[in-house]
Amino acid sequence: MTIITLSINSAGLVTAALSGPLDHATGLGENELQFQVGVNVSDGQLSTTTSATIVVEDDSTFMGALTSAITPNQVGTVTGNFEIVPGGDGVGSFGITGPTISGVTYLPVVTSTDSNGVTVSTLTATSTSTGATIFTLSVYEDGSYTFNLVAPNAATTSSYSLLGLTAGGPQLFVETTDGRIEFSGINGGVNSNSNGFGIGNTFIGADEGVMMEFHNPGTPGNDLPSTNPEFFESTTLQVNALNGGGGTYFWTATNTATGATQSGTVSITSTGSYLIDPTITYNQLSITGKWDIKGQGIQLSSVTLSKTVLPTDQALNFSITAVDGDGDVTTASSLAVNVIANTTLTGTVADE
Repeated sequence: MTIITLSINSAGLVTAALSGPLDHATGLGENELQFQVGVNVSDGQLSTTTSATIVVEDDSTFMGALTSAITPNQVGTVTGNFEIVPGGDGVGSFGITGPTISGVTYLPVVTSTDSNGVTVSTLTATSTSTGATIFTLSVYEDGSYTFNLVAPNAATTSSYSLLGLTAGGPQLFVETTDGRIEFSGINGGVNSNSNGFGIGNTFIGADEGVMMEFHNPGTPGNDLPSTNPEFFESTTLQVNALNGGGGTYFWTATNTATGATQSGTVSITSTGSYLIDPTITYNQLSITGKWDIKGQGIQLSSVTLSKTVLPTDQALNFSITAVDGDGDVTTASSLAVNVIANTTLTGTVADE
């Protein structure tokens, strides 16, 4: 198969015609291939020998900056553009790396061709706990991208057993084996055996309570609230036993980083699940029995902690590369998708 045809006219003009691809080294740059062609020129009596240098460059793809995007924290899509100049090998795919977010797992990037014949690569972010899609980012060969927010309120949950945390009776301080939840007794020591969790006698009664403090990662011992704090949005108490008729429990959620606090009550009159759902994020939660508790109160078996996966009013920063047809990879370009809290923009006709 003929790949290069070389011709020289009487004026000495050399023409090289490339009729097929050549294999270049992979990697950045043009990865030039050079070769010498011997040339002999004769006028019928005398001849001269020289050479011509032929240089074939890889003509790799160039990818420029991507325009950032702003989207409200609600279901929807936002699009943007970027500069891309396909080389001689065309665009084969895009590499997309998403930001590290606790509770998010990324699926491998999938490259396909859309209905218009345009190459598109898509990164899908899923919930680590449920596997449900949270968002996708699709980058197109034509120099456009689409960010699709599928589940803005997707939450990740962590459940912890409260059984068997102590040995030898009540203790003023107890923590889970991984150190992520620290418990301090209020008006009594924490008592956790194979039956349940409570204060003193494994029940939480009137004027008794527990303070929970959350850390990630957890470390052994009683940490300061500022040490690796983990902030949650809701807590579910699992009540596995009730001594007496139950009653009202007072709770206080505290964000020690901002100083914000919120308080409320929950009425517990039977076994089952009870949700505490403040409007603030918090890394401390206290629960105390009020005066109306009948009998010894409630016994807990577990807690489930929940928080929204996506950060609000923060930028999701992606790194994107273009890969041409023979595997050359461009320098990475950055894309910032700013997910903002749901707000309403107002103005006048003059602002239009």
